[in-house]
Amino acid sequence: MDTTAFRADLEELLVGDERTWDPDGTLARLMAEVPGLSSLGKLALLRLAARHLGPGEAYLEVGSWKGLSIIAAMLGNADAPFFAIESFDGYGVRGREAREALRRNVEAWIGPGRLRLLEGDFVALLRRPGVLPHPVGVYFYDADHSPLGQYLALALAEPHLADEAIVIVDDTASPTVARATDRYVEGRSAYELLADLPGSPSGGRWWNGLRVYAFRRTAGGASPAPGVRWRRLVYASVYRPTAAFFGRVMPRAGIRLAHAIRSLPRILRGHPREPIGSFLLLDETGSAGGPGRRGRARRGGGVYSSR
Repeated sequence: MDTTAFRADLEELLVGDERTWDPDGTLARLMAEVPGLSSLGKLALLRLAARHLGPGEAYLEVGSWKGLSIIAAMLGNADAPFFAIESFDGYGVRGREAREALRRNVEAWIGPGRLRLLEGDFVALLRRPGVLPHPVGVYFYDADHSPLGQYLALALAEPHLADEAIVIVDDTASPTVARATDRYVEGRSAYELLADLPGSPSGGRWWNGLRVYAFRRTAGGASPAPGVRWRRLVYASVYRPTAAFFGRVMPRAGIRLAHAIRSLPRILRGHPREPIGSFLLLDETGSAGGPGRRGRARRGGGVYSSR
């Protein structure tokens, strides 16, 4: 990945609009046909990043749902390997239906066999040796945005990154996501912020906010991020099992429990809780709020983000 060349093209994209992002209307048609919550600008940015992948480098997305964002990245990028990590167990998602929809959508838009799906918890998968056979030139994260999940998503992916890579974090308009991301990259010279794009939970030019980082591995290698071990243990032994259990048997209670856990560090610092509606909850139709309330956020927020 030539991060310098990507930066130049990114600057050009940021001053563009729908006419320059999608001159032939392909992304607009994709958004009309594949369920998901995104914006044209966000999809154009992902496609641009994928076009800058170097020889032998892979694109990795964590949190793909029915495939809208990963398909956008794959369009026009026929030679690169693409990987998606998805657990299909987020609140409001019918896993079996979402899994089949992802396969069907990718095959219809890209073709069979082009996407390698790694199904399961991203924390467990990213710790597995050899899970990714290629260095990752572009990493897009859009899954569990709890403080634990967000921090671990960056820490555990870093060893898989190419020596130069682009890291894109979704939903950074959320204070929780922004703080957890800041906590990880602070003091880590390998990360350079290229763009901090605003957004809102109801959508916007960059949907619910995006951050774009250039990653450049230093000659001596990056030092291990602090606190990864205890965060991983708490995530694996307490947070994820508890949230998953309540998500299965008592979905609304699970949502509120996950929100309370996510807000605990903020409360301990004496700040008010982040509004529970700061994350949109998708129902099985792909709308934000279900039939009759399309495009609106339901009361309650998920532990995964909208795509």
